[in-house]
Amino acid sequence: LQQQPNEFAAFNCKVVSLLLLDRFDEALSIINKDKIHTGILKFEKAYCEYRLNRTREALTTLRSITDHDTRSKELLCQVLYRMEDFEECFDLYRDVIKNSQDDFDAERETNLAAVVASLQLWGIKDVDDAGLEESSYEICYNNACHAIGKEDLDTALLKLAKAEEMLRNDPDLAEDELEEELAIIRVQRGYIYQRQGQNEQASQIYNQVLKTKPSDTGLVAVVSNNVVTINKDQNIFDSKRKIKAATGDNLKHKTVSAQRKHIDVNQCLVHMYSNQ
Repeated sequence: LQQQPNEFAAFNCKVVSLLLLDRFDEALSIINKDKIHTGILKFEKAYCEYRLNRTREALTTLRSITDHDTRSKELLCQVLYRMEDFEECFDLYRDVIKNSQDDFDAERETNLAAVVASLQLWGIKDVDDAGLEESSYEICYNNACHAIGKEDLDTALLKLAKAEEMLRNDPDLAEDELEEELAIIRVQRGYIYQRQGQNEQASQIYNQVLKTKPSDTGLVAVVSNNVVTINKDQNIFDSKRKIKAATGDNLKHKTVSAQRKHIDVNQCLVHMYSNQ
């Protein structure tokens, strides 16, 4: 590149190498500084912005692409999902699944099931489930979330049990990976018990999960907030510790706006109960 700065193949290789090394800041910087190739590497630019949590910038970059291929459509789906534009995300995923012919259909179907669950769970739109074969624990889990949104809690429990069984029978999962995935299912089961008024059972599940110290900070935030909800005006010391774990700028991209709103309300209540 020093000898032939206009050589696109070399420039492209450099950018891709930086992406593979997770050096997104550096990759984005050289893309933005280069006036010759930046218009060609819009996908790479958007991907950097997405990975750096510059979601709106990523959306703007992707919107500027006039001829989308499958990979740019899928990145746009991920951006829309993060921005909670689940309706457009749903339509776009269906288009991608319909018009793609490769080995990634299972992953796309899992993502589609998650979008459908989000539409229902967060009260955005009353929709049927995606009608997908429950061939993976991820799809079972997402269908369980959809059932929760439909207030069909018994069906949700059955689907969570099926998801857990599939997880435990997965020979490719290491023990630590299994525990991380099981924690997500257990928390959702605890939430169902909480919705059913079985707070003691829910609290037991939540505290068991927290004792395992999950690496997913978003999961910890949700569990901690649920415990605060159950505590109400009791056990204020515990609630103060839990609400601290549920708040922080680093959790913005780990939770959806509805969850953050509930956390904010609980934080105010904890302050009120503790006379702060």
